[in-house]
Amino acid sequence: MLPRLKRQVVCEEKYPYTPDDLKAATREQRQKARNSSIAHLKLSTELINEHKFQKEAIRRTLEGKIQISTYLAKHSDKLKINNNITLDFDSEYIIQGCQCEDESESCHCKRYAVPLRCKYSEENGFESSEMLTSIHRTKDEAEMAQVDWIFEIEYELGSGEAVMSIVTSGDIDAVVIHLFALSRLWPRKDDSTFKIPVYVFLQKPGKIFDLYCITRILEVLEKQLQDKHIGIKIALALCSRGNDFIPKFHGMSHKKILEIFLKTPRLRCSLFSIQFEAVHSVTIDSSLYKDLVKQLYCPNKVDSSKMSLEEVRRLTIKPRQKRQNDPLAKNTRGLQLWMPPSSVLDRLVLLIGCQVDYLMTVGKSNAVLPNFLERGCLRKTESGDIEYDLGPDSFIGDINDLICLNSPSTGKEQTRKRKQKETPQKGCRRKIPLASTPNKTHK
Repeated sequence: MLPRLKRQVVCEEKYPYTPDDLKAATREQRQKARNSSIAHLKLSTELINEHKFQKEAIRRTLEGKIQISTYLAKHSDKLKINNNITLDFDSEYIIQGCQCEDESESCHCKRYAVPLRCKYSEENGFESSEMLTSIHRTKDEAEMAQVDWIFEIEYELGSGEAVMSIVTSGDIDAVVIHLFALSRLWPRKDDSTFKIPVYVFLQKPGKIFDLYCITRILEVLEKQLQDKHIGIKIALALCSRGNDFIPKFHGMSHKKILEIFLKTPRLRCSLFSIQFEAVHSVTIDSSLYKDLVKQLYCPNKVDSSKMSLEEVRRLTIKPRQKRQNDPLAKNTRGLQLWMPPSSVLDRLVLLIGCQVDYLMTVGKSNAVLPNFLERGCLRKTESGDIEYDLGPDSFIGDINDLICLNSPSTGKEQTRKRKQKETPQKGCRRKIPLASTPNKTHK
């Protein structure tokens, strides 16, 4: 696939090593109920070895995920690679920074992961390995680590070379991170084009893949919209839809939020205020963010500019007009379809601000992450779990207590009845379409 490949960096998730409370919140949310299992009691050699690979145990247990994420680094000398290539393994195989004699909950040492570099040759295969002690990895997300490594190897790249980030999970968030990071930090020529092209390869199930040339996308957007920060703005607009850090709006696609953002000049120009001259900062306009969400949830036949945020929210709560006269129909739509109230949107702005601060650490493998628990949108439970704190209006104890006024008028309601000419009638012969038929020849 890549015959001229000279260097490859393998970035793995670091599961127990999680200093990022923002990421921990989503991990807690993504836990699903599953059948009880004793797979976590098995020895590491029983999960995966040269002759055995227990897929279910590896996928469903933390112990199995740790084993598979460090397996290549542990057995780098046994890999059958007969090619002149350098492999860097960025995993939790080597963890340093803790001076405690035994691990305990009272340990507050700043731990970090140290990558392992292995060199292979066409003649002998495995040649040597060494720890890259100058690199201290303090962020656990694999997609973020990939972008950090791009800046680590920047000085080694020459003319005619390129970088490709291969994302085996197929996570589209990798594209968003690359848009933000490359737009802000990747070196450019005098004409504002990029010196080295960067690609993102998303591997999908069924041998399907998506390939994005991030640098080319940024060049086209900046030239078309005449905005040097448009790549950062689009990345943050896509984050607003929801991702691994921020709750997702049910049924809202990246395409829909991107169309609204690009076609609305005030959102494109003022939703995100970017300052990279003296002090690097990105701020979010809360009122414009609410306007973006209002347009997301507003029905297509309704002009959102003529309605308030609360009026649009009522439209998302009440059922459709054709069901309101049905005594058996529910009084409200599904909870996932409701637009969040204004106070919850204020907390979501804080969450987006947390992710902005997290993205601002890109390019720094040893960056000190902010204390996200101080922002007012996350909280730690008595059991030590991290969860979202979206305020008292984010839940309803009894749905009957919900005060829901009549939906605002959206214009004349049109009833669509079937027309007899367009609907097949029982007992009537359907019209046979005319078609040219060759004449039969008689001998």
